[in-house]
Amino acid sequence: MQAMLSEIAGQAIADANVSETAKVQKKIILDCLKGEGRDKVEGFVPRYMAFPIASYDPAKTTQIGSDWEIVKTLFTGK
Repeated sequence: MQAMLSEIAGQAIADANVSETAKVQKKIILDCLKGEGRDKVEGFVPRYMAFPIASYDPAKTTQIGSDWEIVKTLFTGK
């Protein structure tokens, strides 16, 4: 939740709300996405729904994320 909040609202907002409950953090994210009392964030897609898929926790990954690393060079040349 903290990583997503940081990505949407910014690191300063995430740091200021690190001890808040997930309910409060979700409300801040929703406010940013709707533009209610905060700068509206357009076109946000969670990392786990983007292409290529990614994770908010570098220690964790999905199988599809691991598979992407195997075939990435076929699509990007990198």
